[in-house]
Amino acid sequence: MQSTAATPSLAANLTVGDDALSLAQALGIAPDALAEVVRHGSGRSFGFDVALAARMSADIRERTATPLRKDVSCLTLQAAPSECADAALFTRAARQGVE
Repeated sequence: MQSTAATPSLAANLTVGDDALSLAQALGIAPDALAEVVRHGSGRSFGFDVALAARMSADIRERTATPLRKDVSCLTLQAAPSECADAALFTRAARQGVE
């Protein structure tokens, strides 16, 4: 049985990796230069590698998006309106993030 903690962890790693790449781009740092630094430090993660690959390949983006959509759907179901007043906003933002 798969732990439910694994799903948010991968989604979080993908998001952090993508945000790091966006920040690097805004600062004029090449993605491959950032990747070199991250891969040789304690910040190395599968999520970062996938985020980097997805930026470079439409095929990888699509193959990544399908399981990520499923994971985000599972996560947003856990944020039931009774537990989170902004569940609809959270759900919409999460799905937009995947796209």
